Amino acid sequence: MGRTLFWIAALAMVWPFVQVKWRSSAELADDARRFAANDPPRTADIMSLLSAGTILRSLILFNLLFSIQTVLDLIYLWGNGTLPSDVTYASYAHRGAYPLIVTALLAAGFVLVTMRPGGAAERSRVMRALVYFWIGQNVLLVISSMLRLDLYVQTYLLTYWRIAAFVWMLLVVLGLVLILGVSSCSARTIG
Repeated sequence: MGRTLFWIAALAMVWPFVQVKWRSSAELADDARRFAANDPPRTADIMSLLSAGTILRSLILFNLLFSIQTVLDLIYLWGNGTLPSDVTYASYAHRGAYPLIVTALLAAGFVLVTMRPGGAAERSRVMRALVYFWIGQNVLLVISSMLRLDLYVQTYLLTYWRIAAFVWMLLVVLGLVLILGVSSCSARTIG
């Protein structure tokens, strides 16, 4: 019940950031006709979901959510805070690893789709700054996960899977830095 209430509250807070323009019945009928005729969807229809306003609201929301995690990592990892009594180093490391997979894929996909050459988001300095801040928070999240892994190894010893996890985290950091580099290079050519 608690999780259900949490997700309902989260949806209520997130909805204003991601609301989409409702389409008229004529537009829906046109889409149904094209679908029946096996016509591919128009690019403009697909990209209308990724308008500059939607991208800006998404970046603000992502940065706020990641800021919460960053503050918690600063308190517990970098500030030498003690873990709650019911949290072991193993569960703490696993709680950091699973979101890392999702956030790395989300960051890469979102940046590649929204910061396409010539798009509205690529030309906006505010959106570019928010993307850089978000990727920076992703890099900090990966570094924090590496520190969690180090604490885990100090407590439970080193295994092949933990070495593989460390190598994977290094590759994620490299990928995020490359995305940042490509994004800043394309911004210089435009600006």
